[in-house]
Amino acid sequence: MFCRGVRQRSERMRGGVNRVLAIIAVAVLCAGLPGCSKFFKKKAKPAKEAAETPVETKTPPKREIPTKVKELAKRRFEAALAKAKKFDRKAATRKLVLDKYNFDLDEIFEGDYDLEQIKSKKAMEALILTESRKITEKQYSKEARAKILAKAEKAHPYYQLGDIIEVTTRRKEVIKGELQAIHDDVILIRGKRILTADMEAPNPVVFNKGVIMRRRRKYIETNFDRYKEPFFRKAQARLKPKLYHEHGWVKLGKDWVSLNTLISAEIIPEVDRAEKKYDQKLKKKLQMRIIRHLKKEGLMPKDE
Repeated sequence: MFCRGVRQRSERMRGGVNRVLAIIAVAVLCAGLPGCSKFFKKKAKPAKEAAETPVETKTPPKREIPTKVKELAKRRFEAALAKAKKFDRKAATRKLVLDKYNFDLDEIFEGDYDLEQIKSKKAMEALILTESRKITEKQYSKEARAKILAKAEKAHPYYQLGDIIEVTTRRKEVIKGELQAIHDDVILIRGKRILTADMEAPNPVVFNKGVIMRRRRKYIETNFDRYKEPFFRKAQARLKPKLYHEHGWVKLGKDWVSLNTLISAEIIPEVDRAEKKYDQKLKKKLQMRIIRHLKKEGLMPKDE
């Protein structure tokens, strides 16, 4: 077995030598043939280097667009831009204000949104005061006060010379007639003297104008005037948010802020950005349409 292994190795070695000699023979035979050396040089070139060798490509030159075509395209673009729908700043402003502050500008403006129409803080306070007074005066009118005054006069009568008066004495004597004289402790009715100390009704205070007037004022204050001022303050509190909102003011936190301020500071910049984006998109769309038509008409190369 050992000898057989030696023979096998010897045969493999002879086979290898024969292959080498065959390659050398081919090289010698090809040495004199044209292109053979280049063939072997190419074979010897590393694969990586061959792969990295750039392949030169020639880009065909672009066709110059004639000036007349450019001018035609420009005219078409300007005409299309003039007819195109313009950006609606009013609608954009209204939507932003409605979304951001839940406020519809159409409720306070007629036509364009003229921010100069929005009243100042001082003007708004004056308006609230005026409207609150109107409501209060309607509820607590002169006519209503006159009715209370009539009740006060009935509850606290005052008699002066010439009035008709009915007096009841402590002896239950009833005397009625014209009041002819009033003194500190006596009055005169139909020529009859009556001591004020002897009067059971009315109370002798009815002849004291100062006291009676004070009692009437107290009656009116208690039954009318005391309710007027609280009603006025409540009317102010109720009208304030309503009037502010109706005249273009928005409540942010505890403060009322004019839409004039908010729109100038926050809304207009957003509208400007939206308008710019709209215009850019519109111009690009028109340009692409004009180029497409020019190509279709054969005025521009289709590969441009």
